[in-house]
Amino acid sequence: MSRPRIVITGVGVVSPLGLSVPEVLKAYRNNDCSATYVEEWNDKKIGVKTRVASRCAAFDESGIDRRLRRSMSRVAMMAKVATGQAIEDAQLTGLMLQSERTGISYGSSFGGTSTIEDYFRGYQNSGVLIDGVGSTTFLKIMPHTCAANIAISFGIPGRIIASCVACASSTQAIGYAYEALQLGVVDRIICGGAEELSPTVAAIFDVLNATSTHSHDKPKKAARPFDINRDGIVVGEGAGTFVLETLESATARSARIYAEIVGFYTNNDASHMTNPSVAGLVSCMQGAIENARLVPGDIDYVNAHAAGTQAGDRAESLAIASIFGNGPTVSSMKGHIGHLMGAAGALELVACLGMFADQAVYPTLNLENPSPDDGGIRHVMGEKRAQRVRFILKNSFAFGGVNASLVLRKAEGSGTW
Repeated sequence: MSRPRIVITGVGVVSPLGLSVPEVLKAYRNNDCSATYVEEWNDKKIGVKTRVASRCAAFDESGIDRRLRRSMSRVAMMAKVATGQAIEDAQLTGLMLQSERTGISYGSSFGGTSTIEDYFRGYQNSGVLIDGVGSTTFLKIMPHTCAANIAISFGIPGRIIASCVACASSTQAIGYAYEALQLGVVDRIICGGAEELSPTVAAIFDVLNATSTHSHDKPKKAARPFDINRDGIVVGEGAGTFVLETLESATARSARIYAEIVGFYTNNDASHMTNPSVAGLVSCMQGAIENARLVPGDIDYVNAHAAGTQAGDRAESLAIASIFGNGPTVSSMKGHIGHLMGAAGALELVACLGMFADQAVYPTLNLENPSPDDGGIRHVMGEKRAQRVRFILKNSFAFGGVNASLVLRKAEGSGTW
């Protein structure tokens, strides 16, 4: 049975590597790294062990209307700005946005963690539990704060899908957007994910011994996915937004097409909260490939989740090897940009669009000595590698055993970004 083809026609970003898509792609192409030393985390009252993070230091929310900012945490502000870029890039009209046939599918792990910290400070200062709660507290921390604020900011009355599955949030949100279009319940959909950085976010991974603590003097070397000497993640923040629509719709209005989404699958390991299952990862990737009506040999490149933890990177590399052997090339973007949690998949998908345009694969930054137990997968190290890039498998995996994979196809006639 034929099904509608789903394409990406708009992209917007707020990221530690830059505040526009051209800036971000330039950074990926130049092997730039956004990780920096965070001086304020030396404060004993914060108490985290890691001192390295990937922050959107240049982000300025002052351009957002004050009336909107009242109900926005930093995560929603970044999502709003990235979405504005994507809408402009896709050239969506007011009539399109104001239709109930326009949907939103957006992901975030936490909502506004800085707002949660504000609550605890209020409680700590007064000793009264509710003193930390303001009229907008919940509006800033609710799991769908990004999606709701996007809807209000741009007057979009269609359905909202809010994905809140930790580090797989934005990839799952994009996948659900793809499915909604295939089901025909929307004509176009704004999708992606965002995350804000705060000491609380760092602490969540710190107490699990999952953050990098060995490279405080060399922060740009801290994130080392797949390397034998990797010692954990570099937490980060940002937002990535995409406009999806059917190929028929995009062609009818002569929209620029960046790539086609041809497959999606999501599952859960149902086995352990933090220790990934190789079998679960294999099933997820195979499900996405089958949904794309492809076979493993069709995949040219795997954009790995690989955050830089010992257990996670090992499980993913073994799962990739189980499906592909040493077939497609593999790399992770977290050496460049850190781990943006719920926004990770979205900002890494931007890198994939650049690879389609360049017909080259960007390397895993800081990968110098691959682990000998990685199943023999084909790492891209050092500099970008020129090759055919027609089909990409994009992975995002999360605590709770949640897995999500997308399959992307190069758009016909796509050129240099």
